[in-house]
Amino acid sequence: MKFRFCGDQDCPDWFLTQMATLSRLSSVKAKLLTQHVARHLTGEAIDLEKSNSLLADSKLPESDARSLLGSIQFVLTSASRFSTGEDHLRAELQQVGLPREHATALAKVHHDYGDSIRKHLIRDSLMTMKGLCFESQKQKRYKNITAICESLKRKPS
Repeated sequence: MKFRFCGDQDCPDWFLTQMATLSRLSSVKAKLLTQHVARHLTGEAIDLEKSNSLLADSKLPESDARSLLGSIQFVLTSASRFSTGEDHLRAELQQVGLPREHATALAKVHHDYGDSIRKHLIRDSLMTMKGLCFESQKQKRYKNITAICESLKRKPS
C-alpha cells in the first residue's frame, strides 16, 4: 500500500514493526515523546534523559527506545517533506496499525511543528549544498593551479 507521508511509496518494514512498540505507550506519552522529537527537529538539542524518563515505565530496552525515537522522527520529517496534511497523516497512521488516539496525537504534533520542521530541513539541505559547492569550487581552483604549474614547467625559458 502506498502512503503520502512516505512519498507515495510503501512504508519501510522497520517502521511497521515500530508501530507495535509505539502502540504500547499511552497516547499522552506518545504525544509528549513526539513533541520532544519535533523540538529536536527544529534545532533544539535532544535530551535523552527526558526521553528515557518518558519511556521508563514502558520497560523498553534502550535499543527499542532509540528505534522508537527514530520512527517518530521518520514520521515527522517525511510528513513535512511531502507536505502531508493533518487529517491525511492521521488516517495513514491508523492504516499502518497505530490506534486512533496515537495517530491523532502524532498528526496534531505534526500540524503544530510541521512548518518549522520543513524550514529547518530546507535550511540544512541548503547548507549541505553550500558545503558541496564550496568543495567543488576548491577542487576547481586546485585543478586550475595544477594546470598553470604544469604549463609553466613546459614553457622553455
